[in-house]
Amino acid sequence: MKKKISLFSIVIIIVFVGNCINLKIDIPEDPGWGIDFFFVSNELDPDKNFINPEMKTIYSTDNHIYSVAKILNIDETVKIRWVWYGPDNEVVKRSVETIVNKNAGFLEYFIVWDSMGRKYFEKKKGKWVVAILVNGKFFSKKDFQIN
Repeated sequence: MKKKISLFSIVIIIVFVGNCINLKIDIPEDPGWGIDFFFVSNELDPDKNFINPEMKTIYSTDNHIYSVAKILNIDETVKIRWVWYGPDNEVVKRSVETIVNKNAGFLEYFIVWDSMGRKYFEKKKGKWVVAILVNGKFFSKKDFQIN
């Protein structure tokens, strides 16, 4: 009888301890797309902007304004559009859609930009917003000032 009780006790201990130990490895979900940088500048210089990106002071007398983004971890074809909103929150410019990653392979990152000529902003000083739409949906935005 003692053998049956100790065998039963061992089985019970194994069951309880076995339930406490989880050997399953949980793989974290894909973090998805991300942005390494997103900035607005009055110059577009890949040697400077893409290595040390920084927001620049924008003036109404600048020839162009550039909005640049480095987007990470893309594994499908995407359509990107920029929408520029003036100080009155009205859409001032909407870019043509740009198709990126047509072959739908994995891209660790890609850099995209859009520009706006002076005719769009020279008479509209104040707080602006530029937004990136991916596949028709909001992805990110950046606020900036035109002095």
